[in-house]
Amino acid sequence: MIASNAIIEFYRNQLPHALLDEDTKKLVQPCPWCRGDEKGNLEVNLNPKSPLFGHFHCTLFCQHGGWPLELAQRMEADLETVPGFEIDREPSYRPPAFPFTHKNQEMYKLARMCSSPLRQPFRNIGISDGVLDLLNIGYNGRLYIYPYLQENGNCYSLRGVSFAGKFDQPLWQGEEQFTTPPHNLYNTPDIARADGGLLVLTVGEKNALAAKQAGLPVVAIPTYADESCISAERLEFVQQVAIIMNNDAEGRETAQSIGLRLGFKARIVRWPTDRKNGFSLADYLAEIKEEFPAKLEEIIADSEPMSPLSSARRDYSYFVNYVESHRGRDLLGLKTCFPKFNKALDGLRGLNVLGAQPKAGKSTFFMQIASSMADSEQAPVIYYDFENGRQKIYTRTLCRMSKMGERTIQQESMDTAEKEKYEAALNRFRKMLQYFKVVTDRKINPDLMRKQIDFLRNQTGSEDMLLIIDSLHKLPFGRLSERRSGIDEWLRNLEAIRDNHGVTFLVISELGRALEGGYDAKPDLASFKETGDIEYTADNALVMTTSVSVYDQEGEATEAAEENERNEAAAQRKVTLWLVASREMSPGKIATYSVDYPYWGFKEI
Repeated sequence: MIASNAIIEFYRNQLPHALLDEDTKKLVQPCPWCRGDEKGNLEVNLNPKSPLFGHFHCTLFCQHGGWPLELAQRMEADLETVPGFEIDREPSYRPPAFPFTHKNQEMYKLARMCSSPLRQPFRNIGISDGVLDLLNIGYNGRLYIYPYLQENGNCYSLRGVSFAGKFDQPLWQGEEQFTTPPHNLYNTPDIARADGGLLVLTVGEKNALAAKQAGLPVVAIPTYADESCISAERLEFVQQVAIIMNNDAEGRETAQSIGLRLGFKARIVRWPTDRKNGFSLADYLAEIKEEFPAKLEEIIADSEPMSPLSSARRDYSYFVNYVESHRGRDLLGLKTCFPKFNKALDGLRGLNVLGAQPKAGKSTFFMQIASSMADSEQAPVIYYDFENGRQKIYTRTLCRMSKMGERTIQQESMDTAEKEKYEAALNRFRKMLQYFKVVTDRKINPDLMRKQIDFLRNQTGSEDMLLIIDSLHKLPFGRLSERRSGIDEWLRNLEAIRDNHGVTFLVISELGRALEGGYDAKPDLASFKETGDIEYTADNALVMTTSVSVYDQEGEATEAAEENERNEAAAQRKVTLWLVASREMSPGKIATYSVDYPYWGFKEI
């Protein structure tokens, strides 16, 4: 980065008689290159906050404008005095060997044919005679002729275009190789004049004339199809490139494509949404004329450099929308059906991992949270299940919603009260399924998850979303010998989805056995099985402690005595939920839950 003081000092030394206008921050003196009775002013932009800081040009366009290196060459000054210039630099782009013959004389002849009356259409849109003379705009009796000069300053091809630019095919004169990329770039010598500064890149010769009217170095591709003329190597020594295409879909796409090639030095100027389709830089000049140079400087300043990082404007807009959408909530996160659980975590947020011994009721606990959120809060939920199966999840959900046991639901006939309860629950269940999606695809991958998130958000119109993984150790990955690394990779992917898509995760994990072979050790982060990443990735790590679940006992109860005994045992069974680690909340006991048998649920005590 060149210090602004060095550039100011350079111009002060080269133009010792120039005066600084404190209002405009411009250094001004009579132009030393103007010939004839009328002389223009040489103006230098010395406003460090401007994207055109260090740019000079003549107000009568007797010469092309440029940046410090161009002025030093014009003044025959020592190039070592130019701030930031390296004498022994080696350019990456080498132009081709040019033919001995050129079309300079034809260019001058056609320029003389562009008489004053023929220039009137250009004057009407704000393009001065000085710009037309500077760029040798000609006329061949039917079309306006634009000479295409190459890096050596000679013209090897000319392009004929009507003023309105309505011809389907351009009319070229000259050798064929100079009518196709990369040689058909209009006003190529301005690349050298923009060395160390800013270059405007546009489409169409008329737009290039508009930028030149503001005194700026400019090049133009004749059509969008010629974008390959522009490469990072060709513009290696240009510090910034302001890409100003027409306001249409193809223009935006071309600007994006070129910007990706140029990288950080590209600044894409985006037209306001109220501009008509096809609005161009020449249209902008015709609209405001006298104010055009200052307005063009403003829109270039408002553009943002092409960046692999998100723009400040986008980040600000996203954050404000996030804050506004969460304003007025009782909890910072999603509300569940368990008040103590909500209070301990201040609502569900981020990546939450729950571990418990086998058959402890982890799935039942998460099914209850998921279905209640989809039913009561109308929050979209995706339940990735690799444990129970879709029908078992639906059956247990219907039991909980209807307060009817699975045996009652499946019996051949129901009394009137039971049938009414069943029908009401079934109606709720049908509406809930719009928000509650069960995925049992064992080939699931992070990219497919992202597509499912985007689809369900679009369908429900809700930004809040809960994703449940049942369970972490059964997600698809490589061979069993790679299980630990596969689990850690999945955690990294879930973390990325959480950050990029703003969703909440509930993830079931297995617990490792204690040294004695049981699961009754004090719960902590070391309790989670086959992963060292949970302690770093999870926003909240939860552990459920309990006795063996009555839900998963083998065999069927066929005798009334056995059924009563199971019900009595279930009524007495309790589980305790612990928060063992959290980024924001205090660890400790969350709550104790009793089993709501046979309705496949828990009650918070």
